[in-house]
Amino acid sequence: MHQLEIAISRPVPATLVEEVEKKSVYISRHLQNLKVADSGSRLRLTIDEPAHAAETEAKVQRFIAAMLKGYRKFDRKLIYKSGFEPRYTRNVWEEAQQRKWVFDAGLGQVSLRGPAFGLFQYFEHTFREMTEKQFRADERRFPTLIPADVLGRVGYFSSFPQGITFVSHLHEDFDLLDDFSRANKEGPLTFPNKDVLDRPCHCLTPVVCYHCYRMLENETIPPNEVRSFTAVGSCFRYESRNTTSLERLWDFTLREFIFVGSREGVKQKRQQSMDAVKAWVEELKLAVTFETASDPFFTADFSEKTYFQLLSDLKYEMRVQIAPDRSIAAGSFNLHNDFFGKTFQISSGEVTAFSSCVGFGIERWICAFLSQKGFDVKQWPEQVQPFIKSES
Repeated sequence: MHQLEIAISRPVPATLVEEVEKKSVYISRHLQNLKVADSGSRLRLTIDEPAHAAETEAKVQRFIAAMLKGYRKFDRKLIYKSGFEPRYTRNVWEEAQQRKWVFDAGLGQVSLRGPAFGLFQYFEHTFREMTEKQFRADERRFPTLIPADVLGRVGYFSSFPQGITFVSHLHEDFDLLDDFSRANKEGPLTFPNKDVLDRPCHCLTPVVCYHCYRMLENETIPPNEVRSFTAVGSCFRYESRNTTSLERLWDFTLREFIFVGSREGVKQKRQQSMDAVKAWVEELKLAVTFETASDPFFTADFSEKTYFQLLSDLKYEMRVQIAPDRSIAAGSFNLHNDFFGKTFQISSGEVTAFSSCVGFGIERWICAFLSQKGFDVKQWPEQVQPFIKSES
């Protein structure tokens, strides 16, 4: 490995350091690590080989310039903080693996069993029941695949290109298929011809709600009404080296509440969702906060869209403590205004419909729960107990 320290013309503000370091994994395949140093004025780089240093440094400089372009300081507002101070359990991932509650199934993939799977069922049941009691939501089941043109219409390719997982297949061609079959009789995957794969027309879905908005295309919802939906599905966002344990997966489970209709009605449903989740958190005695947040926009959109989201309170994030000085986002409460209504021609009476989605990452909830409640199943809250599976 080659270590390199470089100066940058404009320092990285303290509020941007975490975002810069997290997104740095997408700069170059040769960049193994990037750390902001000296109050943001210098960068410490780890590069795989000296021969790639100049090329990688140039990309780093362009990346920093793009992240800082149009940057304005934005303060995240604390909306709510629960009053609980748990006794945290360290090394949850390692302990869960040792107990064989979770299995590392590959990059960003996990398998669950025993009490961990019981927690999965508890959280999934709780969120589903919440939508039934609070909103009488219409439950749907959506595909894992999503057409690429749908992601294009909603701007996903330009805003989040780093996370896309494309789906392809071999061309319908006898000679290509025969060559591929012969080349893969044994050993690792081999492509005998660089043109053997078809251009992707589908992706693995990154969120559940896009399917719902597409389903409602060209529909009209009666004025002053809100239609409520709920769905759960496997979602996929590639995170490169940021992928770690249960905290950040490539393949994860997302339960969503989705609201479409009148402007004020949609905003009320989002607030109602937040109130219901707060009450549930108090029952479980979990340490959480609600604060304004933004989506992980790519550099071209980062400053403008992040500032707009924070300024307009369009996204509230529910962060659950996993250590005294660390938390993870396990839920989000999003207001889209009329963006999806315009994109898919969904009306609320005579005007464009507004929409909101509320999402919960189930695997992150398992991680947070174990961090705060530990591994002694007998000490877990009473409402969790009926879902717990034996460790044997």
